Amino acid sequence: MSADLIIILALVAMLLLLLPNKKAQEAKMEKDYDNMMKEGNFTGLKTMFRKQFLIWGILFLIALTVSVIRLIQEGDIKGWTELIVAGFFGYRTFILGRTYKSFKNAEKYLSYRLSDEEIESFWKEEKDEELVFRLYDYIQKKSYNFLKIENLNEVEKNIMILNDLDGEVNNGGFEQFFFNTRGQYNDSLIDALTAVNASETKEICAKALDIISQGLLKDQESDLLDKECDTPFYDKSENLTSLIAEYARKNRDSLLS
Repeated sequence: MSADLIIILALVAMLLLLLPNKKAQEAKMEKDYDNMMKEGNFTGLKTMFRKQFLIWGILFLIALTVSVIRLIQEGDIKGWTELIVAGFFGYRTFILGRTYKSFKNAEKYLSYRLSDEEIESFWKEEKDEELVFRLYDYIQKKSYNFLKIENLNEVEKNIMILNDLDGEVNNGGFEQFFFNTRGQYNDSLIDALTAVNASETKEICAKALDIISQGLLKDQESDLLDKECDTPFYDKSENLTSLIAEYARKNRDSLLS
């Protein structure tokens, strides 16, 4: 097949797949996406993004083939231009492929269930860190990678909140915790700490919540969180992971169902 014929086919493919009713197609896709997200229809989302992934993947392969042939046969600037176009198609394909994979995994979580043997192995775990890690992984799967938090009961939500608190603050302070969680835990944080009897940590977090509610300038807020909350959090005598593990064992009937 000649290079010119491949170029013609590539142009036709791009015209057929990308140009007709482009805005209408994008609007429909966005509407379908919103509706399926609300319904938790991960099978539909997986199918939609698989179709887009295949379309852009085909365009990428066509553009890449054309650019390579032109470079080999002619070695002119046109081949490099087409290689850049292929790179754009390839990047788009990569993004769509990652999205498709995430919804494919979410669909798999719909049927996620532990066997009796797996459940028993959780409670045989003697190390608090390992138990909390495994429970958090289970909660992530049950909530479809945290896309459906409403699927979690109160005990599971408390474990999720406190595990995120411990991880985020130890990694980058309260400023990172509030930024990464986008405030979605603020109303539940104190109740979760009360549930696990983390009185020392609760006092520190209450202070942190008070600071961010004052409407301070960013630098002022950051300095106050660092001095009055981060340092006390790092120096506290409570082991939050152990308290979470103890809470989980006391409420084992509400977990792993």
